[in-house]
Amino acid sequence: MVLEGIVGTYGYQLELCDPEGHDEVAIRIEVPNAEEFESHASTIMHRFKHACDVEPQVTFVRSLRQAVNEGGFTTWKTARIIDRRTKRNDTEETT
Repeated sequence: MVLEGIVGTYGYQLELCDPEGHDEVAIRIEVPNAEEFESHASTIMHRFKHACDVEPQVTFVRSLRQAVNEGGFTTWKTARIIDRRTKRNDTEETT
C-alpha cells in the first residue's frame, strides 16, 4: 500500500525506535538510483503516516543487507523489520 504504484524498488526495511518515549520509523528503500526516487519520498511519508499515524523518515539506498532480500536463514519479518524500541513497563504510572 505504501509503495503502490512506485515502480523500480527492489526491497525495503523498517527500523522502529522510541527515543524520548514516542515511536519513530525509518524506512529504507532499495533502488538502483536514489536521485531518481527522491520525488517519491513525500508520497511515501504521507501514505505511511495515514496508515500508521507515525511520520517516517524515508531514505533511498543502493543496497540493503543481503538477508533482507534473501530471507533464507531468517524470517521475512525479522529481515525487514528492526525493532529497537525499549520495552515499557505497563504498570508504571504516568504523571
